Amino acid sequence: MYQVFARPLIPSVLRQGTKSSLTRCTFATSSRLWKDHSVGSQKYIDYTEKYLHKLEKMAEKQGITVEELVKRNNEKAERERKEQAERRAQLDKTTHTAARGYASEDIELEEDSTGGESSTRKRKPAPRTPTRKDSSPVKPLSTILNLDRLLSDVHTPEQVTGLWNAYHASRSQGTGRGYLSASIPVAAYEKMISVAQPYKNFILPLSREDAQVPETDNPVNQTPVEFFYMQWDFYGSPPDPTPSENPFAPPTPSPSLPPTSTILFTPLAEYQRHGTFATPHLVITHYTDLASSHGLVLLRGEITPIGGQLGGAAGASYHLSQHHAQALAVGVQRFYLWNDRSNQPENLLKTFHEKPEEFKWEELLRLSDPTS
Repeated sequence: MYQVFARPLIPSVLRQGTKSSLTRCTFATSSRLWKDHSVGSQKYIDYTEKYLHKLEKMAEKQGITVEELVKRNNEKAERERKEQAERRAQLDKTTHTAARGYASEDIELEEDSTGGESSTRKRKPAPRTPTRKDSSPVKPLSTILNLDRLLSDVHTPEQVTGLWNAYHASRSQGTGRGYLSASIPVAAYEKMISVAQPYKNFILPLSREDAQVPETDNPVNQTPVEFFYMQWDFYGSPPDPTPSENPFAPPTPSPSLPPTSTILFTPLAEYQRHGTFATPHLVITHYTDLASSHGLVLLRGEITPIGGQLGGAAGASYHLSQHHAQALAVGVQRFYLWNDRSNQPENLLKTFHEKPEEFKWEELLRLSDPTS
């Protein structure tokens, strides 16, 4: 056993290190948060001697003044910006509508209870896709996605990823707040869990720019950091999602699928006080149902609402922002998805478990720096 101590918030040390190579997952939380606002924007036109001569020649060629030329260009840029914004909004609407069509019946009923579009939607026939009946606390993927519909037609991995991310971006009345989503290549997931199975626990630092730091005589000009205790759990392989020829056959785990897993993230200070009774602020679930059919593991992150509020409800507040939740998810990759170019995260994770007396917080902060 090892004993760790950390204040809930501490100043981070100066960060050093070289750029490391990581296999990144693409996360989607809210279309509003992740849109590229640079598209279609018009930069300020510099009225210096460097451009004046060219502007005069262009204006003379069109038989107008420089001021009129600039005005026309600005108006054209504004029209293009509005057209692109309209096309983007229509694309988002179409994608979200398509994703809703793949939502399971359970999710539709759940949405109704939290203020969805309709509270009188009729129950659909039960899906034929096998659903695990063991004691796993993980919500089956078939209660989130309509796997019958998904598997009844050919979908590329990219299309499945798009539907998964668009579905989560449409949650919480279209804001996506309270959720993360991503798709992970099977090879990367299997590599990650091969490390996680012997090393299930770790500590991840999270920069908290929004933290209230008490004033002191010697202020430290650094971002406060909160430590999170993370814990992996495994629940065996899910049943093969392909509908069985015998509808009465009980679902059995498929040996060809990797195990389903979860990661709980709890503030270290709370975990030290309450142990396993502490409330996690983020729960990540890895769904492996489509690992064989599409080569993907679907990641779903659920951020805990504050004060027992209903997740996804309008106006709900959460313990973590989308940005902070994503930072924790990426931190898992940094320490559990080892690469051949740098063994420093690997060594630190091993030290945490095998030689806790040699574990250094400063090294953890340095290696957790996204710029290192």
